[in-house]
Amino acid sequence: MNERESLDDYFKKADRSAAFAAYCTDAFGLNIAQDSLADKCQIDYLLNYVHFNGNDAGLQIGSGNGKVAAYIAEQTGARMTGIERSEEAVANARKNGAGKANFIAQDLRALSVTANEYSAMLLMDSLPEDVEVAETLEYLYGKLVPGGRIGVFYTEYVRDPRHQKRKLEIGETKIARTIRLNGWNSKAVDFCDQFYDLVRRKAEANERYKGLLEQEGNEVLYETVRKGLPPSELCKKDFEKQANRYLYCIYK
Repeated sequence: MNERESLDDYFKKADRSAAFAAYCTDAFGLNIAQDSLADKCQIDYLLNYVHFNGNDAGLQIGSGNGKVAAYIAEQTGARMTGIERSEEAVANARKNGAGKANFIAQDLRALSVTANEYSAMLLMDSLPEDVEVAETLEYLYGKLVPGGRIGVFYTEYVRDPRHQKRKLEIGETKIARTIRLNGWNSKAVDFCDQFYDLVRRKAEANERYKGLLEQEGNEVLYETVRKGLPPSELCKKDFEKQANRYLYCIYK
């Protein structure tokens, strides 16, 4: 199974699994039909932080199975569009968000966004580590409606143990450096505490639903969550040396 087939299989199983729906509701407070680093509280905070409202034409980069975009549309009345590279996820999203949001199949590594169409863009952990952060943000900023906003939930992992000496601070990430280099107006808030709490909650919920996922033949969903979690014995201070989490709002 190649990468695309594996991704499609994951989204198919995540959308159809009753056990995974229960896991999501338990871990995130909302059945988002996919794994995530953002729970309902974080999503609600993001919407308020970027002043997302019913006048917005919103774009979610990395919309997965579509339930987050549909939730945002329901909560705000905004016109929502989601972009996701998995064809299976887009098909699921069109079902989950029918009448609430539109969805486009597009590789996140080769974005094509219509200029001056969107007043608010949301990136919730949707910048892959192999993507050039500055280039992607500069592209999206250029397509944003004047007066628009970009909300970014971002976690920068420090993979090399030699560099895991301290927490990477809010002004030191690739996002922050890109903002400074371009002279953009912005604000930011630290979500490291919430991040640590969420990964612990995810680990506990994942173990609770392991048996049910296995009964469904969906062990891959359990394993996908497990592989993305830090070692259970890692304390918060050491965790933050390896992973941080910040919310940025960029104004045009």
